[in-house]
Amino acid sequence: MTAEREAVDAQKEAEKTAQKLLDDAKKKEEELKQKIAGLKTEQEERVVARKAANEEAVKKAEDKKKHDLDSLLKEEISTKKQLEEVSGRAAAAAKVLEKAVKKEEEARKQVELLKAGKVEEASKIDVSLEATDEAAVEAEQSEINQEMKKALPSEAKYLYKYLCVNPAGAQIVNVLQTMKVDPKRSKNLVILGLHGFGSSKVGEDFAECYYDLGFCTSPAKAKVRAKVINSGKLAGAVTKLKGGCLIVESAGLITPERFKEMVDLCSSEKNDVKIILTGEKVALSKMLADNMTQARSFNNRVYFDQIKEENMIVIAKEYIIEKGYKYEDGIEGNIKNLLLAMETGNIDRLLTAVDEAMERADARNPEAKKVMKTDIK
Repeated sequence: MTAEREAVDAQKEAEKTAQKLLDDAKKKEEELKQKIAGLKTEQEERVVARKAANEEAVKKAEDKKKHDLDSLLKEEISTKKQLEEVSGRAAAAAKVLEKAVKKEEEARKQVELLKAGKVEEASKIDVSLEATDEAAVEAEQSEINQEMKKALPSEAKYLYKYLCVNPAGAQIVNVLQTMKVDPKRSKNLVILGLHGFGSSKVGEDFAECYYDLGFCTSPAKAKVRAKVINSGKLAGAVTKLKGGCLIVESAGLITPERFKEMVDLCSSEKNDVKIILTGEKVALSKMLADNMTQARSFNNRVYFDQIKEENMIVIAKEYIIEKGYKYEDGIEGNIKNLLLAMETGNIDRLLTAVDEAMERADARNPEAKKVMKTDIK
């Protein structure tokens, strides 16, 4: 009996132990299920939160993009409006100038008739140019220049003197406004003139403007001729110009191999040097056409090939003012005589001569800072 009772007790104890293990297992299973459910809920909440954050970020990015695009569009519309106004005024001035040119042709015809003894026929030609026409031309051009100055930032003050040249003046405004509206646009520039030389000073003035506008991170600039680039000695010089400007004279003579090398050395990935090409229109245009791959980064172009004597006179006078000097009334005639000894449109020689005139003015009276007619030689 005792053995049987012990067996029964042992069986009951075993069942009790087994039941406890089963209960513990169920309890543990329930805890794990709850934990898994909690983790799933937390994960879902995180997914929802992440999705909401992404949607908010996307919305902010889209709002910013829309705001930026709206700003760019407004800037573009404003720029186009300014250019249209300037172009309209230029067209009005051109009509008056056309009338003046026609009168000049009639005057020449009259002189030829007089030389031929045809006095009566010559007297029938009206060669008088109304004073109002001349005043209108001068006033209109002055107003156009003032409008274009307003369209430029103050940092572009070095370029004010060139605004009188057609079509260069409007192109200068357009180029700088476009660069301002589109910061990613290449800052490389092409200045096309009548000769392979004579416009590098314009390039230097653009370089000064680029630095003041923040387009260049360094004020460093260098002027080189095409033959220096063709010699293959550009690498060392470009390294010293890092972040600055390279002005190339007679750029139409650069060989394809060296042009490719120059563009690569000056790229933003390497030395970040802005390139300003200057030279004769036909040669420079052909060089770029023969190197289309590299020429894609030279979309900014300014043409000085239609520069006239009256433009050169205005440039000289504006340059004197730019340097902080005054000039004697009637100095235009002396500047005109100075131009007789120069190639048409050679701005470099003109401004060098004006620099010398200012040196003479300082030697005579440094406090007056006034260029007299006798200083122009």
